[in-house]
Amino acid sequence: MEQNPETDSHWAEKAKKGEKITWAIKGNDYIANIHDGKYHNFKDK
Repeated sequence: MEQNPETDSHWAEKAKKGEKITWAIKGNDYIANIHDGKYHNFKDK
């Protein structure tokens, strides 16, 4: 899922600046994102 720049979040602010943000979701959980070509796995935290 692509970041909606119209929401009120720091990710939306990044999207408004032209940064590319895509989310990976499993069920109701955000499990990872790709931010400007870099993969971030939230399960590794």
